Amino acid sequence: MKNFPIAIFALTLGAFSIGMTEFVLMGLLPNVADDLHVP
Repeated sequence: MKNFPIAIFALTLGAFSIGMTEFVLMGLLPNVADDLHVP
């Protein structure tokens, strides 16, 4: 049980980083589409 907080921290950090990359990509997608001249 000594490593339990480290495991929770690792899972939280992983979930946050995966979620953040998806939301950042979703926010930048219109700019990327404009630069590539996608209709």
